[in-house]
Amino acid sequence: IEMSSQQSHLVTISFSHYCEKARWALELSNIKFTENAHSPVTHLFAALYTTRGKSTSTPIFTTSAGQVITDSTDILKYINKVSDNKWLYPENKVDEVLELEEYFDDKLGPHIRRWVYHHMLKDRKNCTELFTRETSGLEYAYHSCCLPLTAIMMKKTLRITPSSCERSLQSVNTTFERVEELLKDGRRFLCNTDQPTAADITFAALAYPAVVPEELSDISVDITTIPPTAMGQIQKWRQSLAGQFALRMYRDHRGGAVKIVSSK
Repeated sequence: IEMSSQQSHLVTISFSHYCEKARWALELSNIKFTENAHSPVTHLFAALYTTRGKSTSTPIFTTSAGQVITDSTDILKYINKVSDNKWLYPENKVDEVLELEEYFDDKLGPHIRRWVYHHMLKDRKNCTELFTRETSGLEYAYHSCCLPLTAIMMKKTLRITPSSCERSLQSVNTTFERVEELLKDGRRFLCNTDQPTAADITFAALAYPAVVPEELSDISVDITTIPPTAMGQIQKWRQSLAGQFALRMYRDHRGGAVKIVSSK
């Protein structure tokens, strides 16, 4: 997709872990952009407008040359292509990095999202606050009165049921176990490199709802408001070797507290 554009911008759901994956890689690569953040459901209008009706999902990155990229992995591949330091996909580790990135995108991302929403959609007040952070007043008004409708739509779209959430919990745990197997030999990063790759960024970003790093406090749920039914599991993930790795990635490679540079 090609569009005329003068500066790069990123269309997001601000707290989305897939959007965080793209945002993190862009910032770590010193690619300047502004962010157009939206809430779930209402993001559809921005997505359809930006992609001329071709996509309803986020993140969507529009380059300074006008190229529109509609997938988080494709955004990272673009970053790697235009960067002098091919740190995201080192030549001697490309296949390994891509395999892990695809695995995390499939086995971690959708499943931690379903598990979190299963718990979060029950809390109208905190849900509305999170959904509308960094968005417009119109979106706040919509979710303030229509959150029950949004919850119904999201449950149907994401297939959120007690049984599906149990399966998703198992998938997240299996993913954490695989990461722990990689880390057991003492390596700093998942592909045994000297610096992070797309595999490390992808795991840490997609795992953030499971470990709730302090660095994302401005765009994620307040850890003190998480219900005990969910907090017990989150503490287990935070204390695991894989969870500690994700938290270390944020502490050492995220550049302090994350704040959205908004185009609003």
